[in-house]
Amino acid sequence: NIKVWPNPASGVVNMMLEGDLPAGNVNADIFNMRGEKVMTVILNHERRCAFDLADQPAGVYLLQVITGNQRFVERIIRR
Repeated sequence: NIKVWPNPASGVVNMMLEGDLPAGNVNADIFNMRGEKVMTVILNHERRCAFDLADQPAGVYLLQVITGNQRFVERIIRR
């Protein structure tokens, strides 16, 4: 599972992986509602990261995290 806060956000959004850490790197991608990837963060055996959405327009974004054979998607609202 992943935890995302604050949501809605006006700038920095934090993300934390819950449970066991995967063996390799984890990509965390943020997509706008047109399906365009606007940001990628690579977690190198880390549990937490932060995304700065301050430069993105207000709207709804999707955070997708793929860990091995699992895929998590969370909706983020940018104010």
